[in-house]
Amino acid sequence: MTAARKQTIFAQGEAADAVFYIQRGKVRLSVVSQAGKEATIGILNEGNFFGEGALAGQTLRMLSAAAMTDCELLRVDKKAMMDALHREHAFSDMFVAYLLAPECSLRRDLVDQLFNLVRRD
Repeated sequence: MTAARKQTIFAQGEAADAVFYIQRGKVRLSVVSQAGKEATIGILNEGNFFGEGALAGQTLRMLSAAAMTDCELLRVDKKAMMDALHREHAFSDMFVAYLLAPECSLRRDLVDQLFNLVRRD
């Protein structure tokens, strides 16, 4: 599927029924609070997945996704993605590693900050 610059790919509150893979372009993930404040959660590039909350039991999108540039996206229905993860072990391993990478990086940064704080007396 293609998405033109500034086009909404999915909106917060819509059904979480697919995962997306960015083949070309940039995507902005954002969230709007109940008070109406908007925050950017992430900016994704080629090779990134998004919408994976659909695989974790989310029935509704917690975020919105919009194209920052003209994009070429691969949209994979939730059932097809689950089938591929069960059937294709190499793909499953790669996808799990992709999902865990930010968590590992976050923990590494936290440990680094905890042990490298400058103490002021």
